[in-house]
Amino acid sequence: GAYNCFPLTLANKFGIGISFPEKISFKWNGEMDKANQILDIYEGKDFCYVDRGLGTIAFNTNLTFETDENVSTLIMPVPNQYIEGLQVLTSIISTSFFSGSIHIVCKITKPNHLIEIEKNTPVATFLPMYQFKGAKPQQVWKESLQTIKEDV
Repeated sequence: GAYNCFPLTLANKFGIGISFPEKISFKWNGEMDKANQILDIYEGKDFCYVDRGLGTIAFNTNLTFETDENVSTLIMPVPNQYIEGLQVLTSIISTSFFSGSIHIVCKITKPNHLIEIEKNTPVATFLPMYQFKGAKPQQVWKESLQTIKEDV
């Protein structure tokens, strides 16, 4: 197990790890403006979408998910794993109706640094997120926030 620690081992097995069948490597020049961003892609070009700007890159997984009506997919960093110079941004896709290929969006945190993701290295974790039946998400959040306020 991870560091002989049961809670870390459980977290490391959390969700579905998403990796790519070839190495991906790139370097960002540090420009934040979308029009001027320069990303040099050295390997894995077919998986990289670079026209996002603001020091971000997206990886096309070529994966689609078809889920039940009340299920979305949470995309998050792999628990307890770090890629130097890169941070996966957490997002939720409504996979109950979104039918396109899912992208993993990342913030590049180290300009002018070669970022390398080895073949078959998990980049992100996908988790199903179930909505409460009969409740609108806004209602669930409002009730949850009220509970938090009352507990404080």
